[in-house]
Amino acid sequence: MRIAYVYVGADLDRNAGIARKIGDQITSWKRRGQEVHLYVQSYSAAGMSARLLRAAEVPATLFADDRIAGATAPRAVRRRLRTVKTLAEAVRAWGPTLVYLRFSVSYPSLVRLAKRVPMIMEINTDDLREWRGRLPGWKYVYH
Repeated sequence: MRIAYVYVGADLDRNAGIARKIGDQITSWKRRGQEVHLYVQSYSAAGMSARLLRAAEVPATLFADDRIAGATAPRAVRRRLRTVKTLAEAVRAWGPTLVYLRFSVSYPSLVRLAKRVPMIMEINTDDLREWRGRLPGWKYVYH
């Protein structure tokens, strides 16, 4: 089986625990003979994100979308949509049997990908309760 592990919105520089969980999951699949490719859309191309890609010991592709100081919300959203679309196209081109998506905000390109390739989404939280207090109003309504 070919598994594409997708993590969109990664801020692994501040979340070493998540990076460790991703590595453990990939190691488990590899022990069972699965072919895995890691696709990460991160806010930074440096730090933990790069270390995770090396430590995973599987093919990995990082789609960096560095935050732009002073960027307007529409500009940042367009940029993120393009980055995630590029990631989804790369996943589809690889031809996985299954996509394993770590919980993320919904993106149209990920919805289209799920229509073409079976997808499992890992959810580790009561997202509506958690995000109600953390997201600005318009982002919460979109979610």
